[in-house]
Amino acid sequence: MIAIQLVYQSDNIVVGAFVSAAAVTFYGIANSLCSYSGRLVDAMAFTFIPAASTYEAAGNSDRLLMLYTNGTRAMLMVALPILITLLVRGPSFIGLWMGPQYSHQSGIVLIILCIPLFFSYPNKVAAAIAFGIEKHKVGAFWAVGEGIANLTLSIILVHWYGIYGVAIGTLVPSLIVNLGFWPRYISHLVGLSYFEVVLKVWAPMFLSSVPFAIATYAVGTLFPAHHLVVFFLQVIGTLSIFIATIALVFRTYVRSQILPRIRSFFFAEARI
Repeated sequence: MIAIQLVYQSDNIVVGAFVSAAAVTFYGIANSLCSYSGRLVDAMAFTFIPAASTYEAAGNSDRLLMLYTNGTRAMLMVALPILITLLVRGPSFIGLWMGPQYSHQSGIVLIILCIPLFFSYPNKVAAAIAFGIEKHKVGAFWAVGEGIANLTLSIILVHWYGIYGVAIGTLVPSLIVNLGFWPRYISHLVGLSYFEVVLKVWAPMFLSSVPFAIATYAVGTLFPAHHLVVFFLQVIGTLSIFIATIALVFRTYVRSQILPRIRSFFFAEARI
């Protein structure tokens, strides 16, 4: 989490130093939205650290694998609606939140910055597990390398593409680390192959989010919000599509695990 905050701050410094002080506002708006979502995801990821430590100490590799699989899916269940909303309707949200003069430039920066988050957030649980079993040093080196590459690329690209170049400088190293390094590393820790991580853990969640993404785009195009209250009501309305799709894709797990717990909870309440 600290490394991510340093990246966000370094981006703003590069924009201020090589573009203008006024441009920091445009970049900072998009940067702050990504930062807020990152804090939520980090807070959720931290809760998996004690469980990972417990399973590792007990030598329970099956439970560790289940923690990674279910934890990553739970993480994506929270993160994907946020990211899709920011990606698809972020510019209009910025226009409603900060004013229409910020929607275009800040909106494009937001779209660029959101792309790598689709691949970094699935690795948050992996990072928490690595920390919990004391195998996080490699990830720390990657974070340092990513930060250096981010700063270097941002300084190079800002001369050609302005604030968009700074965002691209953030995007590229993040994609390399989160698509190339982390899935391979966690596969050795929990006993999955790289392709199983991507195809069995990530892919079902991403596919489940497609109807929500389509609905989000359709609502934003056909019924553009002119007030923040309307915007959030629309998001809540489309969120039901995401929940229904998740329940359909994982219907076996819902029937065997979720529904029995719900029934036992209500029956226990009724007996009280």
